[in-house]
Amino acid sequence: MTASRTQSHGRSRRRHHPRALPPLVERYPLLPFAVLVAFFALCVLGGGASRPDVLSLLYLRPAAVAALAAFLLLKPVRPGELKPLFALFAALVLIIAIQLVPLPPDLFLGLPGRARFGEAAAALGQAQPWRPLSLTPDLTINSLVACLPPLAALIGFTALRDEQRASLLPVLIGASVLCSLLGAAQIAGGAHSGAYLYAITHSGVAVGFFANRNHEAALLAATYPMLRVWTMMPSKSPEYRRARGFIAVGIGLFLIPMVLITGSRAGMALTLLGIAAAYFIAPWSRLGQFWNTAKGRLIWAGMWVLPFVVAALVAILGRAWSFQRVGLLVDDSETELRIRNFPLMLDIVRDYMPFGTGFGSFDPVFRMYEPDPWLSVEYFNHAHNELVEMALTGGIPALLLIAAFLIWFARAALRTIRPYRHPSPKTLLGRLGAVMILQFLLASIVDYPLRTPLLGVIFVFAAGWLAAGSVRRRGSEDAEHPGPATLP
Repeated sequence: MTASRTQSHGRSRRRHHPRALPPLVERYPLLPFAVLVAFFALCVLGGGASRPDVLSLLYLRPAAVAALAAFLLLKPVRPGELKPLFALFAALVLIIAIQLVPLPPDLFLGLPGRARFGEAAAALGQAQPWRPLSLTPDLTINSLVACLPPLAALIGFTALRDEQRASLLPVLIGASVLCSLLGAAQIAGGAHSGAYLYAITHSGVAVGFFANRNHEAALLAATYPMLRVWTMMPSKSPEYRRARGFIAVGIGLFLIPMVLITGSRAGMALTLLGIAAAYFIAPWSRLGQFWNTAKGRLIWAGMWVLPFVVAALVAILGRAWSFQRVGLLVDDSETELRIRNFPLMLDIVRDYMPFGTGFGSFDPVFRMYEPDPWLSVEYFNHAHNELVEMALTGGIPALLLIAAFLIWFARAALRTIRPYRHPSPKTLLGRLGAVMILQFLLASIVDYPLRTPLLGVIFVFAAGWLAAGSVRRRGSEDAEHPGPATLP
């Protein structure tokens, strides 16, 4: 009797327990994916610049808030395997928010580099005001608000099922192709083409949906490992797999000249890395007996040779500005400016350690130190080295956050590589995320790609793939997975 009452009571409690998912998601399971893709489309159209005064932010940031609200209403947030990303993101937001907390005058003026800011109030005979840690609170607030698009992407990615997360891959590839096509239109229209989306941009070269040629090149370079993994995803028929493979090869060949005409040397190096990663991201032995035939060996050789043939043809035709800059055939004032300013930036880092000057403050702080003979119509908006800029604006807390991310990244990437053979689709996406993150981190050594909302959102997708693909569950090990079938 006791057991019967207990079972009956348990059934009663289960019958009255609220359902785990809102009814709307149960009826329309594709709705979170549709919202995320729509938000990503807005990022493509208006998220290609890092400046805080870009007009497209007037709709992009409210759209991020709307997407966040939609995701939270559609499905409860359960980080699960993405917990490390939530923790790192929360730490970043906390560091920025702490920089906005007002400090007592004595404490503020006692911090490294702050004594000079008390002179104005003293000259006016006024009491020293309470000031935040940041020297430019308005720009630090902008940095805090700039976290909205990647936060929306992270929450949206969490709401997706595994197959929906994999479906983001062709969406990113499509965006990259559209970006390259827009870049071709910009080249065809000349320096004053109406195809440029931003007033302050690299005019005369291909920038696509971005304001900076290096940022477009970084996206195009990341497309190569995306194409390889896309061809290895499960498909409904061998015919579709074969067609998908040929489409991927065609896109890859098309993107080579588009990278070269951006004039980005870093993009060219990242493209070589992306092509190499595409070859080695998974064993080619899974392709079966096709490669043992004469036709298969011919295609294999062509896949290695054709990219270099296309690059050589573009260089011969005089369209590869990247090659010209490597060969020092053109005046490269940008590189000279970065090299000249590097020692000065290290001096600023030293003066404001250990707390930094505040997120978003690089430009005005650098102008305080810039010598008069260096003044020109051009200005140095960023350090073009994220490690230096994070140290300058965020101090030791920002450097510790970077170190924590790199430790997580290295451990997660190693878990996706071992074992190397027979990867599941989820593990393949994890490896793809690792490669893309590595490319973006290397690009950040000489530029600032992740400060654009578009690449910031793509970075979140890559980190989500890596976080999900690095988690192994009993009964779903890659060693037990037969591996995705792939055809050329």
